[in-house]
Amino acid sequence: MICDLRFAIDDYRAARASTRKSQIVNRTWLAWLGAALLFLLLAGVAVAEQRFPPPDFESGHKLPVTATPPARAIYFQYLDIAVLAGCLGLGSWVV
Repeated sequence: MICDLRFAIDDYRAARASTRKSQIVNRTWLAWLGAALLFLLLAGVAVAEQRFPPPDFESGHKLPVTATPPARAIYFQYLDIAVLAGCLGLGSWVV
């Protein structure tokens, strides 16, 4: 008996239409399984109990003033975006 290996299970040109429509061949079951596991993982995180209570600042504690510099002029912000776009374009062209 000669075994004909032309029609493997993952070959989409299989002779029977039922083989082409199989979820095992198309591997859609793997995507659905991954989506279900991701959903269960994220659902478990969403219903997790908070272990530490939020801080209580009723004792007179004042938040310190942040030492951030004032915003730069608006044209410097546009210049930064133009330089970024130019560098990204140049880098894409070099690659």
